[in-house]
Amino acid sequence: MNLQIILKLVSRDFRVYRTRILGVSLMALTMGMFMIFINTNLSRMFTSGVTSFIILTVIVPFLPELKNKAVRNHTASLPLTRKEMVIARFLISIAIITINLLIYIIVYHLLLTSLDADPKYALSIDIIVFAWMNLLIGLALFYFAYFRFSFMVAMGFYLFSILFPQLLQTILQRTMGFVIEDFNQPLGLSIIALTLFSFSFFHSIAHFRKKDL
Repeated sequence: MNLQIILKLVSRDFRVYRTRILGVSLMALTMGMFMIFINTNLSRMFTSGVTSFIILTVIVPFLPELKNKAVRNHTASLPLTRKEMVIARFLISIAIITINLLIYIIVYHLLLTSLDADPKYALSIDIIVFAWMNLLIGLALFYFAYFRFSFMVAMGFYLFSILFPQLLQTILQRTMGFVIEDFNQPLGLSIIALTLFSFSFFHSIAHFRKKDL
């Protein structure tokens, strides 16, 4: 594995798709902030609704490559291994969602300050951890399906990653009065998310090595 080649591929993707990445990120930020501030439970929207928009910032910009076989074949023709291709894509995706999450946090608090909102709506460390872990889970599910199956199947997994937690939260809240944000166990969620992400990462490398482009 050549780290220099991986970083060059990450840099190339940023250069080639920077306009798309910036455009989708701005759109996702606008939609995310709008959804948060029309919702009565701001912290819950931040840990669930916002993450679904941020995940789009690593899907939409790369649509030409994700959907177009010719573009994938061109990338595969470069002097790099399948393993390096997967690592580069995971790295750039983590970078994009991390930057977007940080921007969301900054803009969110700037809006709270400008609107003179109640301090109780300020984001706690637990809420930020929940949001970050939700992002890792969404990313893990999408790339697990993409590298193993196809883009359309991966989109199905993306939708599942959005709908299933909401459905589960609704069922638990109505039947047991359980609210996931009140479940003060960020460590438990972190272990689950990191385990799922690690499995997706290594599985993607192993399967993509044998996959026919």
